[in-house]
Amino acid sequence: YSLEKFPIPTTLLFVGLIFGGIPLLYRKVSHEKKTGGNYFIFLTTFLIVAIFAFLKEGNIVVSFSNLNLIGYVLLFLVGMVAAATMVIPGVSGSFVLMLIGYYKPIIDTISELTKFKNLGSNMMILIPFGLGILIGIVLVAKLIEFLLEKYEVKTYYGILGFIVASVFTLIYGLFGYQMDIVQVLIGVVTFFIGSIIAYQLGDE
Repeated sequence: YSLEKFPIPTTLLFVGLIFGGIPLLYRKVSHEKKTGGNYFIFLTTFLIVAIFAFLKEGNIVVSFSNLNLIGYVLLFLVGMVAAATMVIPGVSGSFVLMLIGYYKPIIDTISELTKFKNLGSNMMILIPFGLGILIGIVLVAKLIEFLLEKYEVKTYYGILGFIVASVFTLIYGLFGYQMDIVQVLIGVVTFFIGSIIAYQLGDE
């Protein structure tokens, strides 16, 4: 609801939540030697996110009407992507789902389910998505654990590239909305609130 009615403050809240985690992640690599390989990994993950965001036409939103087998497989894979954001430090799951166009339809489906609307079709959407999350948490958690154990600094550089690109792409997406001075001012406040919350939670 808030994303639809108040897109600028809501988006800037997400930006703040992401931005607030950057200093905490940087601390994990700031004491390490800066190498070309680490910068290359940072740039690679940054460009992957940025290129995807800039190439997509506007704010894409996926439709769940008339889903076929491929659609259900994609829901499962999106669930795994959502799971990855739960175990990768500093990565916003909401942002990733927004980026690929699944955030609003997933939220709308959950909202309808809580109101007992279209139970059958909504369950058919959320079951593969939920299975993807469950399986993804196990698989991705193991992968991240392995990467952090064997390649800790490089992994954090990759995560940093992803997160910094997330901030830029979310801000870029704001230009698709009509600028309202009131929403912009409220957005500045929500940005700082999000940044403080993320920083405080990460610092504990």
